[in-house]
Amino acid sequence: MSESESSPYTFSTADGGRTYTRTLYGFEAFCDSCASEADGLFFFAGSAALHLAPAPTPPALHSAIQSAWLALRAAAPQVACTTSFAPAPSHTWTYTYAVPSPGEAAAWAAETLRWHGDGEEGTLQEHVDALSETWWDPARGAPALLLHVHPLCKADGRWLLTFQGPHGSLDGRGAFALFDHLCASLDALLAPSPAPAAELEWGAETALLAGAGAVLTGAFDAAAPVPARAAPPPGFVPFFPPLTKTPAPARVGLNRTLTLTPAQTAALRATCKQHGRTVTQVVDAAFALADVEAALLTAGLRGGEEREAVKGCFGGATHWVAALSFKDQRPAFPAHANVFGKEGSALFAVDGYDFVVDMDAIRGALKLNEAEGGAWKVERDVGEAFWGVVGACAEGSGRVQRDPAGYRAREAAKHAQLPAMDPAPMAVRTGVTSSLGHVEALGLLSSFTPSAAVGTSPSPSSAAVETSPAPAPKRVTVDALHSVVRADLPLVLLLYWQYAGQLSFGFHTGAKWQTEAELGVLVDAFQGWVLALIE
Repeated sequence: MSESESSPYTFSTADGGRTYTRTLYGFEAFCDSCASEADGLFFFAGSAALHLAPAPTPPALHSAIQSAWLALRAAAPQVACTTSFAPAPSHTWTYTYAVPSPGEAAAWAAETLRWHGDGEEGTLQEHVDALSETWWDPARGAPALLLHVHPLCKADGRWLLTFQGPHGSLDGRGAFALFDHLCASLDALLAPSPAPAAELEWGAETALLAGAGAVLTGAFDAAAPVPARAAPPPGFVPFFPPLTKTPAPARVGLNRTLTLTPAQTAALRATCKQHGRTVTQVVDAAFALADVEAALLTAGLRGGEEREAVKGCFGGATHWVAALSFKDQRPAFPAHANVFGKEGSALFAVDGYDFVVDMDAIRGALKLNEAEGGAWKVERDVGEAFWGVVGACAEGSGRVQRDPAGYRAREAAKHAQLPAMDPAPMAVRTGVTSSLGHVEALGLLSSFTPSAAVGTSPSPSSAAVETSPAPAPKRVTVDALHSVVRADLPLVLLLYWQYAGQLSFGFHTGAKWQTEAELGVLVDAFQGWVLALIE
């Protein structure tokens, strides 16, 4: 492609620097189309549960968060973009950033900071469940992101902060980076004698407006895209069990979170290392097995035609399908690897690809036996057979071309779907996985973990240290992180991350296609596979 063909996907101004625009490309545009055309499909909410000590008054906290939100806009201006869509014949999504006056910046902060401090306290799960039911159409000049503030326990200084928007505006690692900056600002603003909030000068921040991920690799114009995906294996029969709708569900999405203890997390990592496998490969295997096991157990309870259909599917399928797996592409961006680097980075910069897993390996680790009376019993083999599934997952994902050229090709394929968006092919019962990473290892939020030092005494053996003041205690602790994706589909989404020594797994699916109890069967099966590896 010529150099000029990538220019729409980088920010530029046509009015002397008052506004900047760029066209969305690939996965980010695909996600916005899903949100607009399928009732908020894949809307994203990334949350952080904060403990503020001593507990600030709600008005003081509201003011501090508003100042921190403005500072975040200056450091990552894409949070203040709006999104819009031009229909046929162009089928294009556009980001627009308007350089504000101080008054306009304050008005933006007031509009996009959604303060729920006067509402009822609740748990983290209750608040994120409620947020996952809400969405807006990004096609009509809407904010790319909102920042919500919910009370967990005001008297204890516990609050939940959430970035929410169409998934094309923000991914999980992008949210972690934004929280790192926001918490640093809050910590300073809530100090006993805070320095006055910096007076922000607007305009220079536009240098941090980054292009689409496919452009930031530097490979966008290098060559024409190669085919984005290989043909399915010969005789391919996917494990897609029949769908059964839940009558009159009370909500759109179902969300469950499983968190390992620090000891369990360390043991799982040690087991992965001992077998020469990554955590991602092992989680992929446990999830594939849990998904198949849950389908069998649920069908066994329902009985009738569904039971026989799922039994036949289990015996006849050649492959389990990972409908989407994600890879953060920021490390491949030569000058844009860091959201807060000198040239900024895209807030959504993940690659999405599918892969398949040999069902023979899964059947080797998961045995279906019919006991007397027709009851089903599922037996697990967590020994060599399980590690065979891990190998099959690694082999399946390893076939994917994950370099910048492969990423570029997949982005082109997703972009080509915009004129005829159709979520119907995603209406299958299978899995989607996304590893959001080890947060502190990414260089994020390590100063705000519950175990982070809150100040140390000076050493009497060093005069230099004796005359230095002890570090000020932190006012902000991040107790927990959470990510949720709105999914009105039978797909089961698994998002997972490690923070403060603990691996957390978030499961999300459509309530139209499963009950709470049925999702619980899958989560319990996943937990069973994981714990069996480390017990």
